[in-house]
Amino acid sequence: MAATSPAAPASKRAPQMRGFAVICGVVALIVLLIGGYAGHWAWTGFSDNDTLWDWLQLLLLPIAIATLPIWVRHGRFMDARVRIGLGIGLLVFGAIVLLGYLMPWKWTGFTGNTLWDWLGLVLLPFVIATIRYWSELRPRITGRHVVVATVSATLLVALVVIGYVRPWKWTGFTGNTLWDWIQLVAVPLLFPLVIMPAALNLISTGLEDRRMAEEGPEEGEAPPAAVAGLLPSGAVVPLRPSRPSARSRHRCAGNPRTSLHVRDGRRRCRD
Repeated sequence: MAATSPAAPASKRAPQMRGFAVICGVVALIVLLIGGYAGHWAWTGFSDNDTLWDWLQLLLLPIAIATLPIWVRHGRFMDARVRIGLGIGLLVFGAIVLLGYLMPWKWTGFTGNTLWDWLGLVLLPFVIATIRYWSELRPRITGRHVVVATVSATLLVALVVIGYVRPWKWTGFTGNTLWDWIQLVAVPLLFPLVIMPAALNLISTGLEDRRMAEEGPEEGEAPPAAVAGLLPSGAVVPLRPSRPSARSRHRCAGNPRTSLHVRDGRRRCRD
């Protein structure tokens, strides 16, 4: 009891210290904002970035990284109030964007920014924040999702074509070359979806099969189908030494001469 008692006050102080640090950070940010915008402190650079668009360019990536993974993985289990709050926030933001173009509100900085600019703003943060969970979403994809994705892609392609042919200035596509499209799409989409998986598959092709064919499987590890298929029924595959574990000590009665006996795809202990 005496050894654990000092840890209890420390564990209680940790949340208090975090709360104090957060309060200090918020106060410092408020002081910097007031000094940068009202006091015109040139060293802050805030006076040169005084629109909502500038702040979106700064904060959208960390906000996406902090929120989108939770939404993607646990959206079904989120509290209803949280989902309603996020939905209201998105609606308010959409209204601000719309009014920022129609009014126009100078402080938003939206005027002059085209669809091309919005794609460049949103695409990369969205991909970076969600790409590691795409494989988990595949089993949940239904025919409805495929239809929606197909229709959306078709509309986007049509919009791009009309944006060049018409041309529609609000799209911002006119003047952008193939090089610009590669810069916009290659890093967020082509690399994670096409290039990196293809490169990893090419590099890792046959590595595990060759390793197990030369060294043998570790204790408790089944040989891959490519290796097991080459072994005749009754073949013996020597076990590669591995770190002892509780499970391995009980296998095959602890016989040091134990080997892996493969028969009909099953692993058996054999002296």
